[in-house]
Amino acid sequence: MPKKPQKLKFNKQLLQNLGNTIKGIINKDQDKTTQSSPSMYDLLIRNDNDLLGMVAYCEYKKAKIEFIKSYTASHGAPPDISVLKDFQNNQCNAAMIESHRAFAANLIESVSIVLFSDALKQISDKEASLKTLQQELEKRNSKCPKNPFSFWFSVASSLLATILFGIVMIVSWLSGYLPSLFSWLSKISAPN
Repeated sequence: MPKKPQKLKFNKQLLQNLGNTIKGIINKDQDKTTQSSPSMYDLLIRNDNDLLGMVAYCEYKKAKIEFIKSYTASHGAPPDISVLKDFQNNQCNAAMIESHRAFAANLIESVSIVLFSDALKQISDKEASLKTLQQELEKRNSKCPKNPFSFWFSVASSLLATILFGIVMIVSWLSGYLPSLFSWLSKISAPN
């Protein structure tokens, strides 16, 4: 036997709270899409490869965190939305944007100088090491005797050695056959 569907019981207050929450989310999304001023991110970062803008945005976030901490310390509570909007409006003026970008440029330049100076020091150390090795090689080469013979003298001496070796081989080959050659010649010339 199939079961009867049960009636769901809803709490009226719970449904109202849920409805208000959904309306609040929708209104926040509408506020984001109808903002009249661009976000600080858009003002500081000009494209996806804008390292200077990304560092400037980090500086802005650091200033915002410091503002929230100091406000909380002096007022005993964190700032509300209107105070944060005032802070952001103050930060969105052209002078503050250029200030954040200038700070980022100085920071990147300082880091670059440190990195490049370390790299240059390593290169100069390796260059000095190579000069020392070159001097040692030159010193060793100066101790080696110089070859007084020219290339053509070496070729001529090799050719002479080859000819002499050939003569020795021919003579040794013939010396094995000479006694039998003389005996054969004596048998032919001798009368029988």
